[in-house]
Amino acid sequence: GHGPDMCLMIQTDPTKSDQLLSDYLYDQTAEYQQLALDSNFIYGLRERCLDPSEFGGYMVDDSVYCYEVLKSLKIAAGRCSDNTTLRKFLNSKAESWRGVGARSCNTWHIKSADGIKLGDPASKLHRPYQECSRK
Repeated sequence: GHGPDMCLMIQTDPTKSDQLLSDYLYDQTAEYQQLALDSNFIYGLRERCLDPSEFGGYMVDDSVYCYEVLKSLKIAAGRCSDNTTLRKFLNSKAESWRGVGARSCNTWHIKSADGIKLGDPASKLHRPYQECSRK
């Protein structure tokens, strides 16, 4: 059928029955999920040893992330001139990200996320956990 109850199915393996796209994407990203779980941020939260300044840095990163998602959704909505439903949906999602980003910026006293330049994000995923293990 069509409408809100419709699920996107994808045939990924002829030996399997149809698989939900969300299940397929989950399966295909297992490596990245594990990297996230093993990241310094998650480890530090779990072990209660994340430095407060480092936590703040992650929150500033999140503010920039929200800003970038908002920009991407607005660009995508602008390209949907022939699909009013999709354009409205993307604009609606952009506005919800605007709210999340505004709350984050307000909490961390950030005037404008577009002025923040991030470093190498991969370096945060591969930091050793030695600081926590010493405590």
